[in-house]
Amino acid sequence: MRTYSVAFFGHRYVDNIIKVGNLLEEQIRKLIDENEYVDFLVGRNGAFDQCVSSSVLRVRKNYRDDNSALVLVLPYPIAEYLNNENYFLDFMANRLDMMMDEQKPKKKGGFPKSFM
Repeated sequence: MRTYSVAFFGHRYVDNIIKVGNLLEEQIRKLIDENEYVDFLVGRNGAFDQCVSSSVLRVRKNYRDDNSALVLVLPYPIAEYLNNENYFLDFMANRLDMMMDEQKPKKKGGFPKSFM
């Protein structure tokens, strides 16, 4: 079976969401009719992505659902994610340092040689 992949990407804001949805549904039906199997690749970051996802699901429900799939494509890491990842890595590195210090043998009494 030959899979045809379609990736949708657009803007976070859509002026006329109903008109865009209708145009999308028309194109989705056409793609489903013309191809053996279709993967619709859609993100989740804005009005256009939501419109596409809804349109694909509507066409699959009302027209045909045996030769297509809606696939979520996750966005690239954003600054907030990277900051959280860096914070976590720093925290874990500090925690590991503390654990290593706890494992070191303790020196017994006396003054350091440099002190005398």
